[in-house]
Amino acid sequence: MMIALHSFVGEKEKRTMETLLFSPITVKELFIGKVLSAFIPSIIITWVSFFLFGIITVSLTYNMFGYFIFPNANWLILMLWVVPMITILTILVNVFVSARAKGFQEAQQLGGILILPIMGLFIGQATGFLVIKPIFLALIGVIILMLNFILLKMMTKYNDRNTLFEKQI
Repeated sequence: MMIALHSFVGEKEKRTMETLLFSPITVKELFIGKVLSAFIPSIIITWVSFFLFGIITVSLTYNMFGYFIFPNANWLILMLWVVPMITILTILVNVFVSARAKGFQEAQQLGGILILPIMGLFIGQATGFLVIKPIFLALIGVIILMLNFILLKMMTKYNDRNTLFEKQI
């Protein structure tokens, strides 16, 4: 989240936004680059952590149950489909906030408030408080994917070069 929040605000605070805006790329490509720079490290860390958690869980529970209790279908759909979609959604929201905010602290506060409901649902599912069937998890992933496309479209529509340049000043 911090990488995404710092994406445009950092450029504004360091006065390097002009260089980006004069580069020969579209605003959409600029936003996609900012999103990918935050997405790739976060998803790699998430998947490595999940893999290590899986190894520990299997090694501790196999002798007790006689079969693998982890990962099940819910966990696989959650980690391979829903988590990347939620990660992209979180990053898109934070990059959008970063492009509109005047400073890092403002972006951090706004980003945290906007992401809380999404994280609440995710934590509820991960902890077992909410048990959602695999088909519904897949459907949630599709809905979040559509939301991601809509948000990316809105970001590029409402943040043209002139708007981003004026926000720097």
